[in-house]
Amino acid sequence: MKKIIITAVLTLLFVSIYNPLYAHGGHVHKSELSELDIKTKARTKLIDLVKKTKIDKSWKETKIIDIKKKMFNMSEEWVVSFGNENMNDIDKKILYIFLNSSGEITGANYTGK
Repeated sequence: MKKIIITAVLTLLFVSIYNPLYAHGGHVHKSELSELDIKTKARTKLIDLVKKTKIDKSWKETKIIDIKKKMFNMSEEWVVSFGNENMNDIDKKILYIFLNSSGEITGANYTGK
């Protein structure tokens, strides 16, 4: 009986170590990007929005006026703000682009929320 228990424990140990469901190899953890990388990705998204005519073409030449981390739904995100004095609508003079710590775009708007 003791031999059966030892064999079962060793088998479970072996399976848990080498089973792909439990192994941690083969997948990539996304690391947090630098502020420069985040700025670059936000600029790329801004240009993409201009190309898709989602925002006015005057945004293409705008500069980043602020970049900070902010909590949204218990998750920290980068908020990159672009300013455009050429916009007539005062509520649309600042465009906010949101990115997670891995640099994936999570949204864009004029409210910052």
